[in-house]
Amino acid sequence: MEEVTKYKVIETKELPLDQIEPPQVEYRDLVIEEDLEALARSLRDHKQLQPILVRKKDSKYEIIAGFQRYMAAKQAGMATIEAKIIECDDATALILRFVENERRSKVPAMSKARYFKRMLDLTGMSIPELAKKLHVSPNTIREHVQLLNAPTEIQDAVQAGHIGVRVANLLMQVTDPGTRYYYLRCAVEDGVTERVMQEWVKQWKAQHERQVQADYRRVVESGPPGVATEETTTQSAPPSFEEMEPEEKYTTHCEVCGKGCNVGEYKVLMICNQCYAVLKEILHELEKKEAKHAEAEG
Repeated sequence: MEEVTKYKVIETKELPLDQIEPPQVEYRDLVIEEDLEALARSLRDHKQLQPILVRKKDSKYEIIAGFQRYMAAKQAGMATIEAKIIECDDATALILRFVENERRSKVPAMSKARYFKRMLDLTGMSIPELAKKLHVSPNTIREHVQLLNAPTEIQDAVQAGHIGVRVANLLMQVTDPGTRYYYLRCAVEDGVTERVMQEWVKQWKAQHERQVQADYRRVVESGPPGVATEETTTQSAPPSFEEMEPEEKYTTHCEVCGKGCNVGEYKVLMICNQCYAVLKEILHELEKKEAKHAEAEG
């Protein structure tokens, strides 16, 4: 990160806590109480192992990195904290704060999305330029920033860790609110992989395209333009998932038995290739036994 974090170190010294202020743009939306309690105990028992990073801001000091250590020091009843005072601009402060928080703990995806957007707006960098500075892929930044345009229920599910960033971006491609909410509910309740969500979206798009083409043909075949009829003035909406016939419903296939099943009628199971092969073989043997038993009874 040498090219990113160019700054001048002024000095390292003990600073009174009342002279220190939280950053104006706090990176983490959530401060985990359990982590603070553990860190406060560590500060009391073992003292401070690493100084926080601050910069001069008017008559006080703004935290760049080490916000949790600062909060833990207050919780531990400390009067001062060791701080490394640096000189840097706003863009460098933002990047340093990202590096510090990302290195120390897993940051919630929506918090990261908002912070990426803040860095892009403040620095004026392009996504590839910022990605190079942060040593992350451009797609990582792009996928997170796109989440800021997602419906609230998707953002909430991502923030809570119920679905991943890529699954959320795929889900955003479903423009029908009812179907999108149904998929989201299935993903939250039963779990979903990126590959499964890709299949759901692919099947929805195919169904949606068929409906659009059917509506277009109906309008074209209804008569010349300018002749208003009830059929041409009233467009039928695509059927909801619940209104579809069984054979029209979005289905996938079980990877073990090969049978078709509707969305939400299966569980996502993470197993290794060896266990998968063994499980599939066991089920095949059970099917053979059931078939022989049925023949014997017949």
